[in-house]
Amino acid sequence: MANAQDNGQENASYTSATVGINHRFSPNIELRATLGGATTENNNNIVYSVGALWTPLNTLSVDLSQRHDYYIVSPRTLGRGIRDDHTQLKVVWEPNMKTNVNLTGTYDTLSDSNQRWSVELNPVWEISRTQYWNFDVGPDVQFYGYDKQYDDHGYYSPKLIQEYYLSGYINWKKSDNDGVNLVLSAGAVNDSYAGQTKPSCAATLEGVFGLYRDWLIKASTSIDYTPRFYDQAYTGTNFSLFITRRF
Repeated sequence: MANAQDNGQENASYTSATVGINHRFSPNIELRATLGGATTENNNNIVYSVGALWTPLNTLSVDLSQRHDYYIVSPRTLGRGIRDDHTQLKVVWEPNMKTNVNLTGTYDTLSDSNQRWSVELNPVWEISRTQYWNFDVGPDVQFYGYDKQYDDHGYYSPKLIQEYYLSGYINWKKSDNDGVNLVLSAGAVNDSYAGQTKPSCAATLEGVFGLYRDWLIKASTSIDYTPRFYDQAYTGTNFSLFITRRF
C-alpha cells in the first residue's frame, strides 16, 4: 500500500500479491520467477519477474533480473497507470572478509514512452561484530537520469541526478534464523539541470524470520525525505511483506 502527496493527485493506493518459485540448478546457478496481480484505484495489471543468479566464485556473484509492474514513485504515476519494465544487473564482490562491494545498473522502459537509467556503487565495510550485534558503514553513490523530460506525468525526469550518501547498517541477531536490520542514510542530492544541491535522508527497518527454516518471512518499512528542485520536498513511506516456502 502506498500513500503520498503530489500536485494534481494527493492520494493513491497500490496493492499487489504474487507467488514465486526459486530453483538452484547447480552450486553456481539459481533461477527464480514470480507471477501475480496489482491493483490501484483506477487500474489492474499483471505483474511478474524473472531472474538468474550466477556465482562463479565464492567472492563474486552476478544477478540479472527483469520485472514488470507499475511505476510507483508518486500518486500521479499510479493514477495514470504508468507501467515499468525494469531490468537490473547487480554484481557483488567480496575482496576480503571485511569488505563488500555492490555495483548495480538498471534500465527502465516506461509505458509513457520514457526511459530511465541508473548506476549505483555501494561499498560496505565491517566495523563491529558481536554475538548479537553487527555494525557496518559505507558510502552509497548513485547517478540516474531520464531520456525525456515531462512536466505533468507525476515524476521529475531530469537528464542527470547525482546522489551521495553515507549509510550505517545495524543488525540485531536474535538467533541464526531471526534478526532485525536497520539502515540509516544521510547525504546530498545534486541536480545538474537545476544547478542545485540539497540534503536528503532515509531509514529502513527490516525483520527477517526463518532464514534457514522451510518458511521465510521478511517484513520491512521505510521512510525517506527527498528534496525537489521544482516545488516542496517529498516524504514517502513504504511497507512490504514477503513470505517464502522452501521445498
